[in-house]
Amino acid sequence: MRILLASIAILVSATVFSQAEYSFSVSPWVDTADVQNQRLLSVVDDFLQTKGQSFHSNANWLASDFDRYKFPYADIGRIEYDRNGEKILGANVMNIVSVSEQEKLVKLGFTKSGENGAPAKIYIIYNVIAVKHDEGWKLKRSIDYQTKDWQQFKEKSLTYFLPPGIALNKEEVTRQLKDISGICQFLGMDPLPIAYYSCNTPKQVFEVKGFDYHPSMFVSETGGLAGYRNIIFSGNHSEYYTHEIMHVYINEKFNKVPVLLNEGIATLVGGSGANSYSWHREKLKNYLAANTIDLSAYTNAYANEYIDDETPIAYMVGALICERIIRLYGKEKLLEIFESNTDMWESLSALGITKDNLNQLILKELDREFSFSW
Repeated sequence: MRILLASIAILVSATVFSQAEYSFSVSPWVDTADVQNQRLLSVVDDFLQTKGQSFHSNANWLASDFDRYKFPYADIGRIEYDRNGEKILGANVMNIVSVSEQEKLVKLGFTKSGENGAPAKIYIIYNVIAVKHDEGWKLKRSIDYQTKDWQQFKEKSLTYFLPPGIALNKEEVTRQLKDISGICQFLGMDPLPIAYYSCNTPKQVFEVKGFDYHPSMFVSETGGLAGYRNIIFSGNHSEYYTHEIMHVYINEKFNKVPVLLNEGIATLVGGSGANSYSWHREKLKNYLAANTIDLSAYTNAYANEYIDDETPIAYMVGALICERIIRLYGKEKLLEIFESNTDMWESLSALGITKDNLNQLILKELDREFSFSW
């Protein structure tokens, strides 16, 4: 999903800024006279003040969540701040609801102040679970609560989670397992255990992740993302999502693959959205035949620039670079670049690929017949 992926990367890599402008409020709906709620609000308050200091640990967050998710609160880690480090949102505890004897759901609202004295507006609503811990409380992700009524299916290395009443598509599962076999052969890896949340829509992906409201919930009709610790969130009403599964394997095997090439190889083997790489390749080829653009200006995979809102230009630039390297030098050379910590353009220039000739090389690659095998 175009916006989800960019958001998480920005949050995890953001610089930590001062908490001097921190603001925290509690809705009148919350029973602040309740002793347990008082203790819980203190935990939430401290978490909100300190969460931006580290994504690897927090005294208010359940330790096992870091093992399971790696960055369990990445979705809201730096949510109050814009790209320039300016604080644009305040935090509000909208409600606290008991969901079991040991757990409470905490509904957090992140509000944006109105201009010229206008009332604040809700920007994002996000749920976390508070777990009774000794005499106090610890926070954790709400995924298990959001999917407590979902079905679970184990298919070899995949564990599927599906909404109630939705049948598992065995044909798609078979295709997915076949592609995983190919990915393992391509990368020289064994199958990884993957938790696959098969959502009906991107909106449902947001809900599973804990959002009641996010302005991006209604942007796309298809999409998804690979979460940390081998988790797939698919919003395509499908049990087949090789693009995101490729990300899981790439991120497990290599330390840090350049984003353009990471998205490129995932698009090459798994397409993008509901369409295959071959489909997008033909789309790009036809578009470039009718329009003159400089493809070297489309190398930011987070830019969300599309042809007809369906073919991601940067993803295709990355995919065509990968295609060219595999065709001329074999997959070993591409994996060597993935393994290297060298600047991407320095590595590519050694193969004769530069920003100056990128447009020309891609046009030539598009003129060739595409073929790929694991």
